[in-house]
Amino acid sequence: MTRDTTDADLTARLAALDPARRALLERSLAARRAMPPADLVGAVARMLAGSPAARAMVFTLRELGVGKGGVVGVLLAETAKHGPEIAAMAISAGLATGADVLVAADGDRMPGGMITLPSADLPWPEVPATTPAVAAEPVGRVLIDGPDGYQLVDLAGRFARLAEIFAGARRVAVETGTDDPDAMAALMLAAAGGLGLTGIEAAATRPRAMLARLAASPAQAMAIRPGSLARLIEAAGGSDHPGLTGIAAIDFGGAAVPAALVAKLPGRRLFCHYADGSGAPLAGWTIDPALVTGETAPAGRPLAKGRIRIVDGSGAIAPA
Repeated sequence: MTRDTTDADLTARLAALDPARRALLERSLAARRAMPPADLVGAVARMLAGSPAARAMVFTLRELGVGKGGVVGVLLAETAKHGPEIAAMAISAGLATGADVLVAADGDRMPGGMITLPSADLPWPEVPATTPAVAAEPVGRVLIDGPDGYQLVDLAGRFARLAEIFAGARRVAVETGTDDPDAMAALMLAAAGGLGLTGIEAAATRPRAMLARLAASPAQAMAIRPGSLARLIEAAGGSDHPGLTGIAAIDFGGAAVPAALVAKLPGRRLFCHYADGSGAPLAGWTIDPALVTGETAPAGRPLAKGRIRIVDGSGAIAPA
């Protein structure tokens, strides 16, 4: 069974829902319209316009011969040491040269001899605000080293969903240092949109330190993997910690969200999505706690103009 779902379809169904679910969908639709989705070219252009450091790195890469047809690496574990926005700047700078950008958590996943950002030979520059404007080449592609080799990452395809989640937020907390495509998209969209960024170490390995960081720089939205947020909540003794209370919307990316975690997050708007092998989001949904009856949260509202196919265990389309 296949069904295309649009805002009109959803709006027409609101009258049939109970008041609580109707209010949830109405807030979701309003948020989606309030923050228009961004495309990758536009995100790179906004990053270059607002970041002298990103512009300086474009000049440096071009001087080293990086350009269309080439590949530059971005080491996410290293960029995380310099600040959460640095990963977004590094990816944007590489793409702006016209090269493809290969993203990996650390250097062990990079081919030998590749120019990488940052590295001991090419650190992230500290530059004055007077760095001149730079025109971007046709934006290249973003790739990650997956289990079956390098695969393309559809960052722009994630922007529409994340724009809905980040609507109204002034600051976003993002899990950094991982090669998770959802975290990359969150960093790119937040940084390009001028939102404040609070970085959470990969896997929240120092949960108390991360909670202190969140309390010092409160965020209104978060992009994090379920296991990492569970560690934060456990260390905090609940989700009413000062570093977590202001977070109204949480994106879990493509990971399954345990029912036990949903139960610990009352009053939040919770999001997740399915993704295919290419890394492109296929369907996203708002998790409705009232519908969580099993061990994990079920699928709900699909992405705008998304398409849901219900299949059986072998992957064949199930009977209507």
